[in-house]
Amino acid sequence: MKKRIIISSLITVLFSLILVSASFLALFNMYEIHRANETLGIYNNFLAEELKKGDINFEQYKINNKNVRFTIISKNGTVLYDTTGNTQGNHLDREEVKNAFLKGNGSSVRYSKTEAANLVYYATKINDDVVIRSSVKTSTISVFLS
Repeated sequence: MKKRIIISSLITVLFSLILVSASFLALFNMYEIHRANETLGIYNNFLAEELKKGDINFEQYKINNKNVRFTIISKNGTVLYDTTGNTQGNHLDREEVKNAFLKGNGSSVRYSKTEAANLVYYATKINDDVVIRSSVKTSTISVFLS
């Protein structure tokens, strides 16, 4: 009987540790995504100013020493420019782009077929006709995400 109580207690403690660890990882990942969104939003605003001046240097924008991908999208969803060179497909159906045109900015975390990885996306409306979207792989912002 005593052995059963000890085993039950150990299993309960082990389960509790796993639950607390999983909760910590989830909260940490949410925090890292939030931080990445803030940084990408700032980068979008800086890039918008650079576009006005005509002096654009995409290479200066990094998160954890990894380049940030930028996409410039028209109001009809056409990709006007992408730092990866991929201008295929209409982007109007993307959650972050839709929200940017409606609310001024939008974000999402999803799988990218182009990058073959999960990405954090942040889009900022520059004017009624253009949205700048920046993105970074989730593996760049946290060792716990991939």
